[in-house]
Amino acid sequence: MERYSSALSILSKRMTKKDLSRPPRFKESFLKRVFPDEGIYTTIGDLEEVYHSIAEEKSIAKARLWYRMQASKSIISYLKNQFLWSLVMFKNYLVFTSRLIERDKFHYFLNFLGLSIGIACSIVIMMLLRNELTYDQYHEKADRIYRISSNYVTSGKPLLCAITSPALGPRLKEEYPEIDSISKKLKVIADLDYREVGHFILPDTSWTEPYYKPLEKRVEELEAVWAEIPVAKEVIQETRFEIEMFRKYHEFYGYCFFIMGTSHSKE
Repeated sequence: MERYSSALSILSKRMTKKDLSRPPRFKESFLKRVFPDEGIYTTIGDLEEVYHSIAEEKSIAKARLWYRMQASKSIISYLKNQFLWSLVMFKNYLVFTSRLIERDKFHYFLNFLGLSIGIACSIVIMMLLRNELTYDQYHEKADRIYRISSNYVTSGKPLLCAITSPALGPRLKEEYPEIDSISKKLKVIADLDYREVGHFILPDTSWTEPYYKPLEKRVEELEAVWAEIPVAKEVIQETRFEIEMFRKYHEFYGYCFFIMGTSHSKE
């Protein structure tokens, strides 16, 4: 029993020494980050000495509580000191800047004017970009909005305008209800309980070789005969415009054929 009690006494002394050797680690590590020399020659060393003294005289719990309170006070004093020194440095910067302005007013005004113009131009460019990139985006189907322009021919001169007749909208909806994207058409097929077997886009050669090239040749023949008649001239100009529109924008539109079957049928 004597050996057992002596062993417990030695173990408790080691644990006590181990506990006494380190203050609260979180507060200690935080203080090391705050002070430039990691607290070796400043506050941390003094706090550690007093911490050991309180732990030996009273208890470890009281020593830890005291250490946390002193660390918090030290951090508050440090932040207050940093704030006051920042104000002093800011005052010095203001004095230094005012002296530079008085010494060379012209160059300061020139730099200030250039900086102001640069900032103003940047703000205007950002506003223009925001307006262009977010235009009509509040609509539920913003990706399906297109602007239709009109090409008027007055006195033989074309005039492109971003306006159309009010009756054009209902007329296009009535005569071209099938104009849509392939992905949206596939969704419609699925919603109607049909199964897509396949789809293919009519190639551009199906328009150029059998249709537009013969049409262009025929327009040239008619122009040689009916060029003096105003109505025929207008029809010829519209046909040429259609051919030119296809040459420029054939990558953006075309005809797509869908092969469908009922959802319960087999191939």
